[in-house]
Amino acid sequence: MTRYRLAAELPEELGRELRALIDEVRAAEHPARLGPRGVDMILRLTEAGLESFFLRSARRLQLGMISESSIRLGLRTARGGIGLFVKGLAHGLSDEQVRRLGERMDEMLIEDEQEAQEEAREGG
Repeated sequence: MTRYRLAAELPEELGRELRALIDEVRAAEHPARLGPRGVDMILRLTEAGLESFFLRSARRLQLGMISESSIRLGLRTARGGIGLFVKGLAHGLSDEQVRRLGERMDEMLIEDEQEAQEEAREGG
């Protein structure tokens, strides 16, 4: 079986914050106490992913302002629904569930310093 993944580009600061939170979850005696920060991180990651997949793609395809505005409206609606779900879910997570969530986030985080350096050299 083959696994396929799509990677969403994250702002550098958000990636660093995610790495720090993953490390804190691993080290915490009671990681469920980090739940509110985890919820905030999930929502910020969701926003970054939606922007990466949809808004950046629309800009690259030069779809125009009307299409981009429609995409923004759809993304706001999606974020609202996702936010309600994530906020409700986080309150009932056990320490073990938060640890597994941290491990899953770590599996999903791709840190590619070389690619970032090459992109910086190319000017963008």
